[in-house]
Amino acid sequence: MQLTFNDTFKPKYTGKIFSITPANLSYVIDIPVEPITDEGKAIKKLTESLWNKEMTKFRAAKEKEYAEIIAITEKNIYKTLAKKAQTEKDPKKLDAWLKEEVKGANVMIANAVKTLESLVSQKATEVYEKAAEAVDKKYKSHLRQKKIKAGLKIAGHVVLILVAGALAIAASVAGVVITAATMGVGAEVFIAVVPVVLGAVVTIAKSAKAIHGTVQKEWPTCEKALTQLTKATESLIKSVEYQQKKREKKDLTGKLGPKERVKLLLNDVKGDVKTVEKSLENCRAYSVTMSQKIELLAQEITKFQEPIDDLLDASKKDPGSKEGKKAAAEANKLVKQQVKALLKITKARTYLGQLAPALAEGEKLVASTDVENVSKLKGFLGKIQKLANNQSVQDAISEGGDVLSGVVNLVKVLK
Repeated sequence: MQLTFNDTFKPKYTGKIFSITPANLSYVIDIPVEPITDEGKAIKKLTESLWNKEMTKFRAAKEKEYAEIIAITEKNIYKTLAKKAQTEKDPKKLDAWLKEEVKGANVMIANAVKTLESLVSQKATEVYEKAAEAVDKKYKSHLRQKKIKAGLKIAGHVVLILVAGALAIAASVAGVVITAATMGVGAEVFIAVVPVVLGAVVTIAKSAKAIHGTVQKEWPTCEKALTQLTKATESLIKSVEYQQKKREKKDLTGKLGPKERVKLLLNDVKGDVKTVEKSLENCRAYSVTMSQKIELLAQEITKFQEPIDDLLDASKKDPGSKEGKKAAAEANKLVKQQVKALLKITKARTYLGQLAPALAEGEKLVASTDVENVSKLKGFLGKIQKLANNQSVQDAISEGGDVLSGVVNLVKVLK
């Protein structure tokens, strides 16, 4: 019986000068058993299940390793280019050098992929032995004593492909200025790129402004919902404590059992429970919306980076231009504002990520007999109070506004 598993191997890459072609892999396992037998059917089903689980982890770990290799390769290219450009001024020769570097990197990666074959064979053996052990116990068979064959077919290797203008991008990152003397361009490069950058920045700004305005408008409503939830929970705690005291006085004779006491308590505080449930529902709706809007805001703020990079690249190619220097100064300010805003947004994400499980805890609490547990109610209240006082989202909104102000200043300079 032969089992084949097809897979795609694509290391994650967030750099600028490469695009990654993924590898198409096929894992083939030969198992010496007839597929029509009960043991064959069982070993096939179990091997497939275990293989998919094991290979998901295995592939993720290996993709991470390759991603690190590619990142190091890119970093080394930047370092070497910075040194090489000090003596070599011909951009054609630098471009040729860059292509050769990538060829060497691809050979190294292709060789590394080949080593996967032995690792896959080992992994296949591990998976088979686990599956065989389970099947042997059930059917009293002897599958573990049989040898399997496993191999890897590589239909396409992981390949690094240089993107268009890779040399210019690498030069920008490496801090190498490609001037008119090397590229045959002058002040007209900066002047030519301004309309393109201006158009892109204005388009992104309109979308970012709309999303920022929505977040700014909706966040106070979300805050208000959290405040209402806090008050509703405080009222519920007071009601539970009061009703418990009443029940204790009535139950001195010991006529009421634990279940009866809980039933009576829940009946007396059901109005407060409904208020908390309604508040939780409101908070849940607003938190989901807010999470979506914060993600959209992050995307829009990130989009500014591409036109800013284009502008800075053009200004470096024309270092003597007054317009270029002025625009570059504003662009660099905007980059700093972007970084600050994205850091604040990350904190807002974390906050909203904490809010969701806290609300889920509250929903579970009021839907069970734990609602009579004052200690648990107070613990939940403490979490909500802490979240209600958290300013992460407000800070993200404020920093997002600063980015939009920075965009306005950049647009004024470009006009």
